[in-house]
Amino acid sequence: MPRADDQWEVTRTRTISAFLAAATLLVSATPALAVKYVGQFGYTQLIQAANDHQVRSAVLDDIDGRVQVTLTDGTTHSVAYPASDTQLPELLAKSGAQVTVGTVTGGPANPSAASGGSSSGWALLLPLGLFGLVMAGVVFAATQTRRRERKAAAAPPVEEKPPAVSFTDVAGCDEAVLELSDTLDFLRSPERFEALGAKMPSGIILHGPPGTGKTLLAKAVAGEAGIPFFASSGSDFVEMYVGVGAKRVRELFSRARKSEQGAVVFIDEIDAVARRRAGNATAGSNQESENTLNALLVELDGFSGRRGLICIAATNRLDLLDPALLRPGRFGMQIRVDAPDRDGRLAILRLHAENKPLADDVDLENLADYTAGSTGAQLSDMLNQAAIVAARAEHTAITDEDLREGHLRALAGPERASQSMRDDERKLVAWHEAGHVLAAELCETQDKAQRVTIRARGQAAGLAVYGQTDRALHSRRFVHEQMICILAGRAAEELLVNEISSGAANDLQQVNMLARRAVTEFGFSERLGQLIDRAHGQELRLGDETRRIVDQEVERLVADAYRDALALLSAYRPALDRLAEALIDRGQLERLDIALVVGELPATPARPRRLRPVPAAVARTNSVEELVQTAPEPGRAVAFARWLESRPRLRRRRRVESI
Repeated sequence: MPRADDQWEVTRTRTISAFLAAATLLVSATPALAVKYVGQFGYTQLIQAANDHQVRSAVLDDIDGRVQVTLTDGTTHSVAYPASDTQLPELLAKSGAQVTVGTVTGGPANPSAASGGSSSGWALLLPLGLFGLVMAGVVFAATQTRRRERKAAAAPPVEEKPPAVSFTDVAGCDEAVLELSDTLDFLRSPERFEALGAKMPSGIILHGPPGTGKTLLAKAVAGEAGIPFFASSGSDFVEMYVGVGAKRVRELFSRARKSEQGAVVFIDEIDAVARRRAGNATAGSNQESENTLNALLVELDGFSGRRGLICIAATNRLDLLDPALLRPGRFGMQIRVDAPDRDGRLAILRLHAENKPLADDVDLENLADYTAGSTGAQLSDMLNQAAIVAARAEHTAITDEDLREGHLRALAGPERASQSMRDDERKLVAWHEAGHVLAAELCETQDKAQRVTIRARGQAAGLAVYGQTDRALHSRRFVHEQMICILAGRAAEELLVNEISSGAANDLQQVNMLARRAVTEFGFSERLGQLIDRAHGQELRLGDETRRIVDQEVERLVADAYRDALALLSAYRPALDRLAEALIDRGQLERLDIALVVGELPATPARPRRLRPVPAAVARTNSVEELVQTAPEPGRAVAFARWLESRPRLRRRRRVESI
């Protein structure tokens, strides 16, 4: 296969062939008369032109025995004809020519050679001129192609100075920092490790969800070691020109080797260039990408053992990478960078809040409690959105309300004040959200709503924000009750108007995806047992009958969850009505407001944070069926409300101390 330096020759050859074919078509498309009568125009050509109806006019000279004809293309010819030919005038007349008798003057006795030569010359000039234009286009196209290829192939990586980032700028991923600290020691003092026969790994892969800080960690390694940072992306090596990707890989590592104090080579989104190679790939189908991958593998082999040089890559899909890339000696060290836990989220919030003034009512610990699952990038965006909201309201500091609004804006977008709904639609949305919130209150394994609103925001007509608990494992009961909470909005609509709407479309998507994962990934189906349909990101082959059983099990799980959601909300219909009416009146409820409306609080609590969301009798139940059977009518907790109002300081901080 030609290299990048020879590719322009291939392109030029193909372009010239294509334009030559086009020129041939142009010549063949030239009017027939321009080619048919090239050369001497004599008596034979005259008879042929008359038969083809190509003679416009003719002047007959009986004395000299000549005829002067004007053809339909505008050319004029003087031709001698035999005196014995008495049929020529009739033939010309029948051809549609205007025939007159006169004297043919001027020109030689047989000027057909001159006139015919002029005609044929013009006929040849037309295709030759077109061919000249075509060749000019060939030269221009080849020049532009060569220029683009040189520019693409000669795009060198930019050597940067040591980044102004250190491990103190990284929060929420302490385990990854600890693993990278050994690499940092290698870069700072390799002699200590070489004395024990240890070798620095040539490559490290950071993998995990987007926004968890993989790029920041790589910069921090270079910043702590004080060495240059060569940043590139996997897509930089993917080019349409043959050989360009491999050449860029070689140039990247070559420039890194020239750095005397060492360097960190960082390749972001490496899965764009290092995907798993197919074993049955046809010749030429993926040769360019495989050549680039092979060049990367070779460079990593030559990269190991060099002092102060390390290659760090980042990806969101480790399962897509080629196994040859992940073997020891290349990217043998793999570090998982996951979403932060509660302490990590608190550290990230404090880090991003250092340059932002916070009001006294802000409680970052409470914010870290109900933002489980959020990545560092999402938490940073939440604080930035809160600062924007505070600046718009002309606040001197970011308040707790600003932070909550920033959280909602980061999750679902800004509030759409111009969105208007009919009263019946607003009522339906209120019951829908109330169904979600009440089901979460009554299902013991589920996290409770921290805020619910029926003010349109983003694409959602209503929204509920739930506190999230860090979980590593999910039980069958947890998944079932999660599906109940998802379908509770649709069930509440049916209880209200005995009808369902399109507002639960997103809920149906979520519950069907969750049910399918429960069947084909978690092994929660008794009919299928331990059978799954995918492993390591690849789909496993299942028979048609097995797939039919999978669909039946998914349908059963969703149907059972919807049935239990209807039963649960029916048993607690008064609480559902109160919650929906409060939403209609106020438009938005906070955590403490939800607890007061539902009426599940003890009469005299010591601290709101320790309040249970459901009665003790209900909390001891082990299933939704027992929950429905033992459902009491909730109290109103009037004593608690009075006690709360008598504490001004607590009332001011109630959103912070709410569960």
